[in-house]
Amino acid sequence: MHDSAKGQTPVVSAKGPPTGLRAALILFATNGALFGVWVVRIPDIKLALGLSEAHLGMVLLAAAAGAVTSFGLSARAADHWGAGRVTLAFGLAMALSLPLLAIMPGAVALAATLFVFGAAGGSMDLTMNAYGTEVEKRAKRSRMALLHGSWSTGMAASAGIAYAGAARLPVLTHFVLGSAFGLTAFAVAGWLVVSPERQPGGAGKRSALIALPHGPLIGVAIITGIAFMTEGAGMEWSGVYIRETLGGTVEHGALALLILSGGVMAVRLVGDVIIERIGAARAAQCCAVLVIAGSLVAGLTQSPAVALAGLGLMGMGLSLMAPICFSRAGQLAESGSGEAVAAVSMVGYGGILLGPVVMGLSGEAFGLSISFTLLSIGGAALLTLALRRGTLSPAAA
Repeated sequence: MHDSAKGQTPVVSAKGPPTGLRAALILFATNGALFGVWVVRIPDIKLALGLSEAHLGMVLLAAAAGAVTSFGLSARAADHWGAGRVTLAFGLAMALSLPLLAIMPGAVALAATLFVFGAAGGSMDLTMNAYGTEVEKRAKRSRMALLHGSWSTGMAASAGIAYAGAARLPVLTHFVLGSAFGLTAFAVAGWLVVSPERQPGGAGKRSALIALPHGPLIGVAIITGIAFMTEGAGMEWSGVYIRETLGGTVEHGALALLILSGGVMAVRLVGDVIIERIGAARAAQCCAVLVIAGSLVAGLTQSPAVALAGLGLMGMGLSLMAPICFSRAGQLAESGSGEAVAAVSMVGYGGILLGPVVMGLSGEAFGLSISFTLLSIGGAALLTLALRRGTLSPAAA
């Protein structure tokens, strides 16, 4: 017998419809973890293949190139089939391609495999950010910093596990274990994704295969590009810098990534509160100052410990740039969020294309200490752009 038939008032849950936040947290964290497994072993692969700084920079270019070339189709797929579902597919491809990176016999083969890994990981990055903007719209509040904090948590966890001993494992064993974790996490996320349906705009205007920013998105995209260039250079070269230039150990190399990503994570986990309290533009300005300070500290010292502190400051500074920019792209989206995020991501990954390569070339010519010092120029550019009224805030004046 139903409760209503007994004269009892039915219990109505005050809980609203699901926003998809749990699935998004898993997707972001797992993407960060898989990327972290790769990044933390870059110094070992560099040594195993006998690559110079310039050659490694060119090899790393392949991953970003794979991401950029896949963005148009990824955005169209996200707007047509739903960003959550498409993100899962790219995540599976990323996890399955990770172990292949450990068995490549030379630079050319590694670059080709990185192109595939980068296409899967970059496409996942794009579509999970599009999914994140949908979560924000359903929740009616800022969630992007928390989601990017989850990504940083995954990255930091990978670095922490490597520091605790995984960096001493054979690279193939390490990558296979990482792949198995990724496949398991994506299986769990598959049960929690909220938006398998077509996204707004998916049934109408089709996303462009080459999504370019226009109007207010241009300023947002430029900030994203500079931030990604600085972040990519710092993350992919910090381990090499600490180990080879400053004479650190294998564990110190893993600790470099852990501290850099830990700085990013610490701020992002409280970033939504910061953004809601002081506004996106002011938060970005404060972060840019930290990028300048951190890169100067890291580059101007000969002490691994001081350099690690500088990397932590730089990570804190880079923390909110991507969440703020992707959230702003979602706010400015004219149709499906996938195309707007793709336009910003295209420029962002253009920065990732340049960052590691420029870092490698400048490191070859001047040394990595000077290269890290020069990252302060990127911080100064971020500060200048963030001071422009209306770029990062919905309220233009």
